[in-house]
Amino acid sequence: MNDPKATTVTGGSFRGTDTLLAGLVLSIVSYWLFAVSLGTVAPAVLQALNGPYADPAAKTWAGPLLITGRAIQGLSAACVMPATIAMVKAYWDGADRQRAVSMCSIGSFGGAGLAAFLGGLIATTMGWRWIIVLSIVVSLVASLLVWGTPESRVGADPGHRRFDIAGLAIFLVMLLALMMLLTFGGKTFGWLSGTGLALLAVALVGLAVFIAVERGRQGHSSTSASSPI
Repeated sequence: MNDPKATTVTGGSFRGTDTLLAGLVLSIVSYWLFAVSLGTVAPAVLQALNGPYADPAAKTWAGPLLITGRAIQGLSAACVMPATIAMVKAYWDGADRQRAVSMCSIGSFGGAGLAAFLGGLIATTMGWRWIIVLSIVVSLVASLLVWGTPESRVGADPGHRRFDIAGLAIFLVMLLALMMLLTFGGKTFGWLSGTGLALLAVALVGLAVFIAVERGRQGHSSTSASSPI
């Protein structure tokens, strides 16, 4: 590996190291371990939680707890992926940055295949619950490796726009309605049922509102930029 001291950061004193890079890669792998591995053994998980021999108490709390964990895991993945790329951009330059991007890509694409293999292996030899334990361990190791990394902040920019909370909320509602329709429409409540049509209406109206809000936001930004100070 290259000497960590050889890396530089534009506009800052902190330099990316191999330890930090390993932590970033493991943080990506930890996502795949929980997402892809459990997806690989989903039938075994459903059988354990909802099967005829499942513990009645487990049916009450284990299912909602697992779903909540998956939701939190999805939110963490939405934070890990862009944060990883942002840190690579902030703490590596030149050839070292290309190397860091390559390693993160390996962790992302290679991690998906590795997680699928490990998921089946762990579920067969130890039980699917150990997949969750392994993902926790990898996450803790990744946290220790990135511990002490200084926070990188974007400098104040008078032309920088605020975070689009309204657009994000509308987009999430639209996407959720569409995903529920596509996932459950043909099996649970029917495409043309009242629920199916309501979800379709929410998705279409949400798309129209989202486009209108973003166009208005873009027009307001253009007007503000052209106004004299």
